[in-house]
Amino acid sequence: MSYYRLDGHTPVRCTLLEWAEFCETEYVARTVDITTVAGRGEVRTLFHGHDPYAAPDAPAPRLFGTLVLRNGQGWQEYLYATWDEAAASHARFVAALKQ
Repeated sequence: MSYYRLDGHTPVRCTLLEWAEFCETEYVARTVDITTVAGRGEVRTLFHGHDPYAAPDAPAPRLFGTLVLRNGQGWQEYLYATWDEAAASHARFVAALKQ
């Protein structure tokens, strides 16, 4: 498995130790966005720094995850390769929860 840390919004390959240190000390830097929609649920989008479901033929590792928690209806997670994809997805899920 490959590990990454962020340089701004750009993933940079690193060692397991560097990844662990980054995750432990840089929670704010790893947070793309967290939004609570009153009475509906919450959307959390974070940089994970590794692709837990990596396939050998995947075009790019999916290092970002958006977790959609719907009040009383469970949750779903969606994975993305870039900060921009994750941020756009976050905005779409927040808009959907508000409807």
